[in-house]
Amino acid sequence: IVKDGKADQQTQVRTAKITSLCVGIAAILMGLAAEKENVVARTGLARVQWKMGLVAEAEKEVGEALRLGASYPPAMMLKAAILAGKGNVAEAETLIRGALELSPRDPEAHALAGRAYEAAGDLGKAAGMYRKAWLLAGE
Repeated sequence: IVKDGKADQQTQVRTAKITSLCVGIAAILMGLAAEKENVVARTGLARVQWKMGLVAEAEKEVGEALRLGASYPPAMMLKAAILAGKGNVAEAETLIRGALELSPRDPEAHALAGRAYEAAGDLGKAAGMYRKAWLLAGE
């Protein structure tokens, strides 16, 4: 391929090293992309578990998702809803604020915040978040 197959040994070795480096970089980038997909998949699984009432399983799964992608707003919101349902409102609110800072125009983030506040029994804040989600979804 290099020099029509008439490259000296030094050129062949250099080309092989550069090719290996490029393949390695591509593998790292693909691994990072797959990790993000894993965060999304784990969050989705946790959400299904939570809706089915499997709170302990959902908490474990969303915890793993957050370990992989600590600033993924849907995972943060789901964790907040789980915490709020268990009465840990202060930690839930911290996660909600962080997620909304990352995704201030995301209707889904506001809807999940509404669910977290509802689970905590704060219906006023829940209604405000649901309203904001509705308004953002209509934009």
